[in-house]
Amino acid sequence: VWLARNAVGIFHAVKIVFQSEFSSTGPYEREFRGIRKFMPVSLEHPGLVRVLHVGRNDADAYFFYIMELADDQQNGQGFDPEKYLAKSIESELKKRRCLPVAECVQLGLQLAEALDFLHASKLVHRDIKPANIIFVKGHPKLADIGLVSDLRGPEVPSTFLGPPGYIPPEGPGSAVADVFSLGKVPYVAWTGKYASDFPELPGDLDEKADVPGLFQLNEIVIKACESDQRRRYRSAAELHAALLRLQQRLPGGNLGK
Repeated sequence: VWLARNAVGIFHAVKIVFQSEFSSTGPYEREFRGIRKFMPVSLEHPGLVRVLHVGRNDADAYFFYIMELADDQQNGQGFDPEKYLAKSIESELKKRRCLPVAECVQLGLQLAEALDFLHASKLVHRDIKPANIIFVKGHPKLADIGLVSDLRGPEVPSTFLGPPGYIPPEGPGSAVADVFSLGKVPYVAWTGKYASDFPELPGDLDEKADVPGLFQLNEIVIKACESDQRRRYRSAAELHAALLRLQQRLPGGNLGK
């Protein structure tokens, strides 16, 4: 992914995908089909990274797409190409180790809403993890959409593509599989642990025991990340509803949608 500036000085992110990077044309064409379907959807929801342009050169066997650029870790929308570092949940966790419960709940609400919209558009993300959730003007967005594909039923076999620790036992590709992956995000965010550590709790839990909503958030995470998909939240909308009920019980609640 490249940092680019257009003729009027606006910065964007550009990803170039070469067919030669794949062992066969199948994955190359699959990624292109995913981008083609994702682009119009991305322009309709603030929680999805906006794909602004897609180009293709069959003679030289590559395609590219232009996206809105993540905030800079230090300067937000103030971009210096020599110092630019993209702000994501992963970069925030590297700096802060873990996030407050209320912030985790708010992030979960915004991302679950975006994921529900994606699923309603008959698409799945298949690559949800903290590194792939960027901030644009302070708003979290599902990004890194190279594995986006058509929504399938939970009973359909799937190729195990995606980030270790965030892939459910049955494999990615269904709505409930994306829910599993998203559930791991607040887990690593509030515990400061790795996704593969789930459901292990942090060693300093006694010091956090009086934090409002902490154990309720953990209960939501456990249900979202059930290994048995039949016991999981059946949709991102169900996960959103559970997080919203929790937020409304927190001090200063009713802040999210």
